[in-house]
Amino acid sequence: MKRIKLTITCILLLTIMVLTACGSDGDGTSTTDNSAETESDNVLRVASTPTGPPYTFMNNETEEMEGIMIDIANAIGERLDKEIEIHPMTFASLIQALEGDKVDVISAGMVMTDERREVIDFTDEVFGFGEGLVVHEDNNEIHSFEDLEGKNVGSQKGTIYHDLLEESGLPESITVYEAIGDMLQELSNGRLDAVITDEPVSIYLKENNPNFKIKIINDYESQIVDGVGLGVAKGNDELVNDLNEVIAELREDGTLQEIYDEWNVSWDLE
Repeated sequence: MKRIKLTITCILLLTIMVLTACGSDGDGTSTTDNSAETESDNVLRVASTPTGPPYTFMNNETEEMEGIMIDIANAIGERLDKEIEIHPMTFASLIQALEGDKVDVISAGMVMTDERREVIDFTDEVFGFGEGLVVHEDNNEIHSFEDLEGKNVGSQKGTIYHDLLEESGLPESITVYEAIGDMLQELSNGRLDAVITDEPVSIYLKENNPNFKIKIINDYESQIVDGVGLGVAKGNDELVNDLNEVIAELREDGTLQEIYDEWNVSWDLE
């Protein structure tokens, strides 16, 4: 019995010594591993869409995200000395991911509307555009927004153009898609009468998909023309200020203009 008690006592003493050693450094003070926290501080998690060229898209050959807003995010990361970690997702999931703290920033073709400003904050403007009207190449009847009355029109889920179409009451039906490319393919196949979407995206996709039987209405008057900024969680003023300082630098030194030129787009930031 004494031998058993002695064994138990030794085990308890050894356990205490091991726990003490693990929780203290050589001089007896407590230590904490901050490597994970430090690594997190050096990374900027950026949400973007893989189906919105030339803003953001997945290069299937390199399996990497590319585009105007990706280049802008990378330029900002370089100035802030932070690693940019791109998180591809659908456009409709961007704000939800930001609100759920799954990402730090949204860098996509997201126009800064009053409705969106109610739920997230935005940086200063980095780009902008209006919507375009796209029809089948054989269609000679649709030239304006008003001509969409009684038509079957395609729109992308979660965009301001879907809201615009619904509020107008003009289309007979609105078919919603996750990806703009899929929508234009359906238009090319004759399953839609028209598509309302980001004009630069439709131009880029048409130029890079010569089999699409579509045409962009050049004299169409956009109903919505507005600026694009980077989205940040509501109340994160420190990050917004840091980003705005870098954006000002990118505007002043011509970096933003260089990115526009590389992707053959234009936007007046004044």
